[in-house]
Amino acid sequence: MSLRPIPIATLARRMLFEARRLADGDGDRILTLPGRLIHRGADELSWTVHPHGQRAANPVGPAAGPHTQLAQNLVVGWLAGCRIFEFKTVQVRDDLAIPRPCIDMATVGFNVEWSQELRLADSAREYVKGALLMAMLQASVDLDTPADARDVVFDCSVGYDLAGVQSEKLRGFFETMADCRPVADALRGELPAEIGSLRDVPLPRALSRSVTVSTFHGCPPGDIEAIARYLLQDVGMAVTLKLNPTLLGKRRALELLHDQLGYTELRVPDDAFDADPGWAEIDDLVGRLRQVAASVGRGFGVKFCNTLVVENHKDFFAPDQTRMYLSGPPLHVLAMELVAKARAAWGGELPLSFSGGLDRKNLPDAVALGLVPATVCSDLLQSGGYGRVHGYLADLGARMRAVGATTLDEFALKAYGNAELALEAAGLAGPLAIQTLRHTLNTGSDLRQVVGGHEALARWVQAAHVCNAEFYAAHAGKDPRYAAARNRKPPRKLPRPLQLFDCTNCDKCLAVCPNAAVFAYEAPAGTHQIAVYADACNDCGNCEVFCPDQGAPNRDKPRVYADLATFEAAAPRDGVWIAHDGADGRLRRDGRTVALGNDGDDDLRAIAGAIDAAKPDNYLSATRGPGASS
Repeated sequence: MSLRPIPIATLARRMLFEARRLADGDGDRILTLPGRLIHRGADELSWTVHPHGQRAANPVGPAAGPHTQLAQNLVVGWLAGCRIFEFKTVQVRDDLAIPRPCIDMATVGFNVEWSQELRLADSAREYVKGALLMAMLQASVDLDTPADARDVVFDCSVGYDLAGVQSEKLRGFFETMADCRPVADALRGELPAEIGSLRDVPLPRALSRSVTVSTFHGCPPGDIEAIARYLLQDVGMAVTLKLNPTLLGKRRALELLHDQLGYTELRVPDDAFDADPGWAEIDDLVGRLRQVAASVGRGFGVKFCNTLVVENHKDFFAPDQTRMYLSGPPLHVLAMELVAKARAAWGGELPLSFSGGLDRKNLPDAVALGLVPATVCSDLLQSGGYGRVHGYLADLGARMRAVGATTLDEFALKAYGNAELALEAAGLAGPLAIQTLRHTLNTGSDLRQVVGGHEALARWVQAAHVCNAEFYAAHAGKDPRYAAARNRKPPRKLPRPLQLFDCTNCDKCLAVCPNAAVFAYEAPAGTHQIAVYADACNDCGNCEVFCPDQGAPNRDKPRVYADLATFEAAAPRDGVWIAHDGADGRLRRDGRTVALGNDGDDDLRAIAGAIDAAKPDNYLSATRGPGASS
């Protein structure tokens, strides 16, 4: 495994130190998020949603992906405004060798990783750690976030087959999700005394009450149904079933991808369609699972959608990677067509969640379709990282205000002018209701007075979700910003090499790192420089994609190791280990290892001193937490 979770003591010290500096006006960020991008509520707007009976302050959050598997990223996401988190998908095979690099966001979005990169128990521990750090941060510093804007829902994601989901290892994972107290108590015990009463901030007993089933590609329908039944009946969790874009069928999927959008270079293998279930099978399956969920009093819904399997035609990934997984703009059009089809078939009352090419401009549209949660992956791996969430919420608020909506229900009714059509579709369009509706739209009055009663309003809003889905899907496919012509230009590259102690200093690599492993420091000469916390870097390649210089920060910048063991295990790779107990640290460059106190590489020794002096602004705290030695 290339990832090593950062000790909670180290993260807590850094997080709290930076939060207090920000509150005092002496700092400008917490972890990697600039203070100006911290979410502080939506003023007069109400974004509250209730996925599977749980309360979240808004419907926005990260999809299961590389930026939801480590605690520090969960905290940054919460600070940015995410309120529904889909944890990185876990499975019983937790010793996979993930190819490097594994993420290419240069144009649309491709990846070759599809599972957690930690041991299963470590993944569960990271999820609890992230929730505990959020609670500590909320209790320690006034971030000007209203109480009604803080509620968070954690959704776990599991795959990929029936035997794995029913295994003893996954059973232990589900037990931690249902009762996180033992893991939380162990983490509290690792916090230093200086943290004080924050060690005892309360956490709910159940970290997660819902699970998204990622059955991946080629899972038989019978196994998909058996997995969902097991989770609903035996594990006792609400279930969301994530489906594949191949559900459109080969003809329609390729028509959209090639003919309409112009991505003719993308080849979808025939077996991707042959191995996946068709619409008729899924339609029957969803009907049966809705009955099962109702019988046990659990929530059930569907998510659109998984990535699309395509042949690897690029030279970014290793040559033995014959396939890769498509995300981003083209997937958005395919996924939205499935949303429209699902709304027409299953009505507005079936909960639908969404992930597929969401960004600042179209996230409000997903919300208008009643998609909860509206989760993002590819766009969060672009320049700005989690800081982009600020724009999502700002644009959602602007769109709501533009149509005079203060709640998400009102927004669904007003977003596309479908309120009257939805009233008729819901069977509520009597003469008086139509007259009242037109009056309220003209005067800006409360739409709830049109139908009266919560149940009738819910029917009306659900009908609006159906109408909106049909309307939006038809327009998305014709929107030029999803077409190949708009998405072929990679990030700009300058004709200068990236060097160990020199770069453009744009800081793009800090935010695009899905693990928050890249950090800045001031070099001895007063220059701003970049380094990499090696334990949190999995060499995914995303920093290389967005670095304007010719090189890769994860390869070409100083790599700092948490302890001597990881430093030695990384040989012959260059790096530095800084001791904090009076002993000499270690430097390795060009295969040669020396002690910091001896003759060696003057440049690296100076860099090590600068990084050491910067604590606790970086990960290298003077006092180590359990699990990290020096």
